[in-house]
Amino acid sequence: MNDQRRDRKDKHLTKMRCNEELRAKKRQIHVILKKCTSDQTEEDLQLLKESKSLVELVLTRKQRLELNKERIKEVEDEPQVLTDKCHLLSKLIRESKGMVVYTGAGISTSAQIPDYRVYDFLFLCITSTDEMGRVRTKTIKKASRVIIEKYYTRLTIDFHTNKRICEEIAIIPSKRLRNQIAGFVTHLMRRIQRAPIRGISIKLQEEERERRDNYVPDVSAIDMDVIEVDPDSFLMLKEMAMDKISGLQQTNPTVPFRGSVRP
Repeated sequence: MNDQRRDRKDKHLTKMRCNEELRAKKRQIHVILKKCTSDQTEEDLQLLKESKSLVELVLTRKQRLELNKERIKEVEDEPQVLTDKCHLLSKLIRESKGMVVYTGAGISTSAQIPDYRVYDFLFLCITSTDEMGRVRTKTIKKASRVIIEKYYTRLTIDFHTNKRICEEIAIIPSKRLRNQIAGFVTHLMRRIQRAPIRGISIKLQEEERERRDNYVPDVSAIDMDVIEVDPDSFLMLKEMAMDKISGLQQTNPTVPFRGSVRP
């Protein structure tokens, strides 16, 4: 087992050394290629001759970097070239069934504003399968609090009811935004019933607190045929002059049996 582990470790170290030597050789070739032909020594020429594949790799990378630099430059085409491009664009628009327009790709690059040529922008992320999480922006939260303060008496703790109310009382540009606002309204309505919430009228929350304190259930919790209480509770009720409640019955508590009886 130790021998196998030692072999794997030796292979890994050997691979790391080879990669480091390869990177150092690439850097050396890159420095040589930056020199003028007259400044290159015989050793430099010999190294270039022995490492043709690495030279091609370095040159390819250099060309790719230069091409990327050229792409980000802003140039103004000749009038005839612009006319030809406009004719080609109009032809493609007429023949296409659908069209997607990206804006901000002109002077924005010179101003260091990312556009569709940036590797992580919308153009390359549009095919991504990542789903956006549950985002609640400042607009959604502020709109939800305003709706609650103005239409608290109409709102409920049901999402679909609140969604319909939001659609009636406000002009919301999209269904998604409407659903997000209605969802946060429902969330806040449930929280208000439990405790105060920051950002909502104190008067409204005081009324809700008073409603909770003055709540009287339709059916009393002691409205039962038989109410069994232990002796201590019965004495406490007797001191409070509440021992005449109908159905009140004193019972002796029984200790549950645990374990086994030893002989």
